[in-house]
Amino acid sequence: MQKPSINIDTHTDYSNVRISLNQLIGLLKMYISPLSGLKIRTKEGELHEVNTETIINVLVTHLSRTQLLELLHMFQIIKKRKSNIKHYFEYILQGIAYKDKQR
Repeated sequence: MQKPSINIDTHTDYSNVRISLNQLIGLLKMYISPLSGLKIRTKEGELHEVNTETIINVLVTHLSRTQLLELLHMFQIIKKRKSNIKHYFEYILQGIAYKDKQR
């Protein structure tokens, strides 16, 4: 069985991507699991270490399907150029935490 993937072209129409929520979560786990000691700083300056399940729950709760697909697309581009996604990912999580605190 072939793994689901997202086209790594720069212009992708995410509405045409046929992938289930479970497949999205599986792809997120593939990228997030290797990141050990992922920490985010909240607006108040608190530093929190987060695990894979918490991260995935936050992403699925706060991002739309299109945003999740865009995120996975960016991860594929970053992986293709052999860079580390950890700092990029911490930045995204801090943005979500900051936005959530403003509600």
